[in-house]
Amino acid sequence: MKRIFYSLLIPLLFFSACKVSWVPQYSAQLEERIANCAKANERLYLDMLDADDTARSYTHYKDRYNDIQSEISAIRLANEARKNNAEFIIINKNLSEAFAEAKNYHKSHHILSNGEIKAYQQSIAAFWRPLYFAEKGLKGD
Repeated sequence: MKRIFYSLLIPLLFFSACKVSWVPQYSAQLEERIANCAKANERLYLDMLDADDTARSYTHYKDRYNDIQSEISAIRLANEARKNNAEFIIINKNLSEAFAEAKNYHKSHHILSNGEIKAYQQSIAAFWRPLYFAEKGLKGD
């Protein structure tokens, strides 16, 4: 009887000391970067909607597009450096591709209509949400 007890106790103690993690650690800094970049992205489209048609040219917003795109790349790099982060990298890749598509569309069409701006505003926001909520979900609040 003692032998059975000890043979069950040893593995139980061994496995209770192990910690297995299938998700990355929460990062308040990364959550803040995601929120700030999503905010800058939203602000870009809001400013376009407020601008006259003549002030909606790609060249007028080029620097802001580049700032946002470089921050998306920096967020992706930060996610790639974390362990157990495959899902975040996929979400970030999808966001990056969608943003690049919106940027290239504006670049090739020079000026966007209200409808195009609103469509891209909503579309890109839909890509930011899963990235933000996935990071926020790691917090455990």
